[in-house]
Amino acid sequence: MTQDFALAGELLKAVGTAVSGALLAYYSSTLKLREQGAEFSKQLGQLRERMRLERDEARQQATETAQQQYLNPLRFAVYELLDRLHMVEEKIAIPDDYQSMQRWFQGIEQRTRDKPAFDRWCNDEGYFAMVTLYITATYFEYACKLLPESPFRALDQAYDDVLVQLVRRVRDAFSGIDFIWRESQDDVAHIVSRDGKVISYMEFRELVTVKYPWFLRMVRAYGDIRREHVSRVSAALSELRAFLEGRAS
Repeated sequence: MTQDFALAGELLKAVGTAVSGALLAYYSSTLKLREQGAEFSKQLGQLRERMRLERDEARQQATETAQQQYLNPLRFAVYELLDRLHMVEEKIAIPDDYQSMQRWFQGIEQRTRDKPAFDRWCNDEGYFAMVTLYITATYFEYACKLLPESPFRALDQAYDDVLVQLVRRVRDAFSGIDFIWRESQDDVAHIVSRDGKVISYMEFRELVTVKYPWFLRMVRAYGDIRREHVSRVSAALSELRAFLEGRAS
């Protein structure tokens, strides 16, 4: 009997030792899993942060690229055109200057028939008229390129919506009161574009002699320009300029 109790005690002791070992192994394993889980969560958080930073960097690069390709040229074209329209308005206010300006624009069609004489005229008496056409064509190219491409749509939809709306407002201002029609704006924009950029003034002069019919509406519009034309377009351009300046600041 005493031996049986002794054996039972040994068995209980062995079982207790085994259970204790199992419990210790379980708790050790659980603790290790928790530590591994915490480390995994930490690594996952670091990965997510790195991915966020990479997305932000890619977004910033895309924004800078769109600004360089679209906004900077458009902003410069808006400034140039506003300044030129101010000069046009000053000439309209003085009858003699207005008549001279009308004569310059209205004489372009006939002068294109004699290219050597036309080249000289473009850099002399006709300089104001031809540069005015060139500045206007430059704006049309950058504005018309932006509308269908909407470069900021995926980057900042709210900004893109306002930008497109303001560019369309200028487009409508030109088209309104029988000035330069929307289709004429598109035609001129297409003609003066080469490899995504506007041709030079020298190339523009050459092009006017070769493809004059495509510039006819713009030339005649400026030849008969009135104060209300200038005011309407300048107001829309000023709104666009203010918006673009806000992006640049």
